[in-house]
Amino acid sequence: MNTSVSAETELKHGITPTQKRVLDYVRAYIDEKEYSPSMREIAECCDLHLSGVARVIDSLEKRKRVSRLYGVRRSIVVLD
Repeated sequence: MNTSVSAETELKHGITPTQKRVLDYVRAYIDEKEYSPSMREIAECCDLHLSGVARVIDSLEKRKRVSRLYGVRRSIVVLD
């Protein structure tokens, strides 16, 4: 995965550095383990509070970068 090209493209589309960090972590986690990380795992890895993770995931979902099933654990899916 060429992250430098990906980073430039994503920043042009209005994604913040924190959103990119979370998106990259979720993508890598799913690639490695074949299921999505918990909100707590995202918070610990990306040095955020759980409420911050929720805001970032909500923003990514509004931008159609991720999808998830509400009320279902580990249901984050990267859409691109």
